Amino acid sequence: MSGDPSCPAPSSTPTSQQSVTRRMAIKGGLALGAAPLLTKLACTETPSDQPQAGPTEHPEIKEAFGFDDPKAPGEKYVRPMMFPVLNDPAIGSVNWIDSYWAPRGGGTRKHEGQDLMGPKMLKLLACVSGTIVELRHRPTGNSLYLKGDDGWYYCYLHINNDTPGTDDGVNDRKFAFPDGIVQGMRVEQGDHIAFLGDSGNAEDAGSHCHFEIRMPNANMWKAAAVNPRYSLEAAKPAKINGPTVNPVAPFDSTLDFVVRQANDFLGGVPDWDWLLPAVASIKDGKHPDVFIADQVGHAAVTLVVNPIIRMQLACFGATPNRTRVDTLTTSVRDGASLDEAGNQTVTDARLTASSLTNAEFVVHLDQTMWG
Repeated sequence: MSGDPSCPAPSSTPTSQQSVTRRMAIKGGLALGAAPLLTKLACTETPSDQPQAGPTEHPEIKEAFGFDDPKAPGEKYVRPMMFPVLNDPAIGSVNWIDSYWAPRGGGTRKHEGQDLMGPKMLKLLACVSGTIVELRHRPTGNSLYLKGDDGWYYCYLHINNDTPGTDDGVNDRKFAFPDGIVQGMRVEQGDHIAFLGDSGNAEDAGSHCHFEIRMPNANMWKAAAVNPRYSLEAAKPAKINGPTVNPVAPFDSTLDFVVRQANDFLGGVPDWDWLLPAVASIKDGKHPDVFIADQVGHAAVTLVVNPIIRMQLACFGATPNRTRVDTLTTSVRDGASLDEAGNQTVTDARLTASSLTNAEFVVHLDQTMWG
């Protein structure tokens, strides 16, 4: 593009479960009253979204490369977009001043973009959703041109060509573009598309992203540049898109998760009037651990499961055996009383075979229940 003479325009347009329940860990803790276990310029200055100098016109400078004439610095075009560089606390921050139309090439051409200065390897993000219409990974410089769904062009130049921590110019592709980023692909706003660097004619100018915005044109190589200043000032903050996270993993779906928790805590799904709102609550943002905590407070837990757990602890003085708790819980849910469940516990061989006298056993119960 005209801001980077190392990347001349081509002569024509390029072609383009195992489901593991959380029940025992949480239920056991809450039943005993425990809280549930329910996240070349190394710029480090404060980011600046405001230009520090006003635009300066240089009418004597002629346009390079044959693009349509760039729009004057004061012509205000605001494209709805995201800021194209993501700050990183471990690397540093980006800063910039308005340098559109400043002289370049010894005064032979105008600067047709804004230089977003920052440390190498800051992530460059798709500022809009669209298609990568040109991607260059070359000894002469790395760059990427994004055609937005709005028909405008958003251009990223001087993409990194150095091994991190060096200025070696090896130009390993993995330090220029993330895996999977190729020409012709669609990207969404916020996708990571490249790394900031100093390739091309920026080797002695400090690492930065030369960022251009160009107007819609059937021939990208004729598209006129506009001052990106106004769009950058109005841009929403950079936010990288991450992989989609399944909040109920290892379950495949919210429905599977809710049904499993209902079976574990409540002995089954109460009815559709309970199930549908339960599924909807998680899809609307309720954290799965909060949902589980809600079930722990259900009467099916407080009046059945918890007394059985306390009874097991009192009798045996150890974390209850899951199989035994399940057996007794199922028995009570099938109609047995807690007294009957208690009788099953006190006739357990571990108690009947004990050498404790009745008096000693009463003391044992008292100590395990009350400390």
